[in-house]
Amino acid sequence: MNWISFQFSSLRWLMISSIMDLLIHITLTSKLILQQFIMVNKKFLPRKISIISIILLTISYLLILLKLIDKAVLENYHIAETFKVLKNPNCDIFEYLSSEEYRIVRKRIIEGILHTDMEAHARNLTLLKNKLEALDIKKGLNLNKLIDSNDVNYVFENQQLILGYALHSCDISGNTKDIKISLKWKDLIFEEFFAQGDIEKKAGSSVTILCDRETTKINHSQIGFINYIVKPTFDLLLNIFPEVYPLMNNLKINLRNFQKLVKQEDEKQGSTNK
Repeated sequence: MNWISFQFSSLRWLMISSIMDLLIHITLTSKLILQQFIMVNKKFLPRKISIISIILLTISYLLILLKLIDKAVLENYHIAETFKVLKNPNCDIFEYLSSEEYRIVRKRIIEGILHTDMEAHARNLTLLKNKLEALDIKKGLNLNKLIDSNDVNYVFENQQLILGYALHSCDISGNTKDIKISLKWKDLIFEEFFAQGDIEKKAGSSVTILCDRETTKINHSQIGFINYIVKPTFDLLLNIFPEVYPLMNNLKINLRNFQKLVKQEDEKQGSTNK
C-alpha cells in the first residue's frame, strides 16, 4: 500500500500513514474538520445550516484537503494555523469587519503566505519583472500605473502581487541584515535544516538538499543563495521600494564575508590534503 508523507520542517514534524489510515482518520475527525471549516468561513455561512448542507460542506472540504496535501504543504499549514489562532476571541482582529471586508483580507492573507513558497519563487519573480518592464516602472517611478485602472480585478491582482512579493522578500532577507544578525539567521536556519535531515535519514527517506549535516557546505551555500535568489529578488524590489537600498549594502558585505570564509575553508582543506 502506498504511503502519504506529511512533513513540516520548521515544526520538526513527520507523520506517515497509509491511504486507508488517512481516510479512517478523516472520517473519525470529520466533526473537527467541519468545525474548522465553519470557523474559517463563518462570515459567509447562514446562522442555521441543515444536516444535508453540513454533509455536503464536509465532503467538499475533505476533497479540497486531499487535493492540497502535496502542494505548498508548509505554507498551507501556516494558513490553517493562522486562522486557528484568529478563532480565539482574544486574537480575532477582524471581529468588526463586514463579510466583504473579511473576504478580501482573508484572500490577501492566504495569497501572501502562498507567495512564500520557494517553489513559486522563479515564477513570481518573472511575472513581476515582466509587469514592471511593461509599465516602465523603475526606481519607484510610475507606480501609479499599477492601480490607475477601472478594472477592479486588475488593480487587486497587482496589489496582491506586490504584497506577496514583499512578504517573500522579507522571508529570505536574512542576508540583507547587519552581519551579526545575518550570521545568527544562518545558524538558526541550518539548525532547522539539519534537524529535518536527521528526521529524513531516520525515516529512510532521501535527504532534502542542504539538510545533510555531514555533506552540506554552509558558507558555500550562502554564496549561491545570495547570488541566485536574494540579490535578484531585491534588485527587482528596488524598482518598487527604493527605500530598501541600504539593505543591498548589507548584502554586499555579507557576500564578501562568506567568500572570505569559503576561501579560508578551501585553503585549510588544501593544506590538509597535502
